[in-house]
Amino acid sequence: MQQFSRVVARNSAFGLAAQLLIKILSFAFSVLIVRELGATDFGQYAAVAAFGSIFLLSAIWA
Repeated sequence: MQQFSRVVARNSAFGLAAQLLIKILSFAFSVLIVRELGATDFGQYAAVAAFGSIFLLSAIWA
């Protein structure tokens, strides 16, 4: 039972670390893309991303 607890704790720690890393990379990507594109081009990028996600979700639900 103690080994099982260690495995669960280790897997939970890896999952938490992975989620944290994804959030950090996502934030860094957002900062870099805003700096690189500027306000107008980033607005277009955000609009296309939002529009694309609507179609993605509708394709999943269909």
